[in-house]
Amino acid sequence: AAMRGILQDLVFLSAVGIHPVLVHGGGPTITAQLAAVGRKTRFIDGMRVTDGPTVRVVNRALEDVNRRLVTQIRALNGHAEGVIAKHRVILAQPHPRAALLGFVGTVRGVHRSALRAVFTRHAIPVVSPVGICEGQLYNINADNVASAVAAHLKAEKLVLLTNVRGILRQPSDVTSLISTLSIKDARVLLERQVIQEGMIPKVKACIEALRRGVKKTHIIDAAV
Repeated sequence: AAMRGILQDLVFLSAVGIHPVLVHGGGPTITAQLAAVGRKTRFIDGMRVTDGPTVRVVNRALEDVNRRLVTQIRALNGHAEGVIAKHRVILAQPHPRAALLGFVGTVRGVHRSALRAVFTRHAIPVVSPVGICEGQLYNINADNVASAVAAHLKAEKLVLLTNVRGILRQPSDVTSLISTLSIKDARVLLERQVIQEGMIPKVKACIEALRRGVKKTHIIDAAV
């Protein structure tokens, strides 16, 4: 139901002339498809260790997720186009810890013209977070891909959808939800370790997007 609500919102935004871009992840699908072919999942600091066979499974799983999202948007009478690794829109480079992580990458560049071409066809780009570098696939954190895409497009907003209410001053206390932060405030909370675990890369992705010209960023509960 939450997913349907999100996609309906995107179709509405597109219909009124706003240009949303949907960047998706697919962790559970990736883990399930790896298990199906007998490959174990190992993480280092929240990042999936990705050797050659694994990155091919990751790409296939994310293409499946991408196809499903495009199909669901079209079922809601919206227009969507999948943007996957073979389209070479997300350009990758090896992660600084590639020796440990394998084919995990960071974003080196984004082909803006390809995304803008989707807008001219009145469609929503649905972007898989697999990048490519000299023909090699790289698994990239979806928040980082979303941040880079927003920065390259000089987006008005970057919205990261998650499964918690947002940034909390007190963990597990939703009444301590912080409604708004400056970059400076966010950095202080990171230093004081008030922002923890999975929220750290999301906040850093927001800071990077703002630093590169995005007007405002949001981290919100996808179920709301």
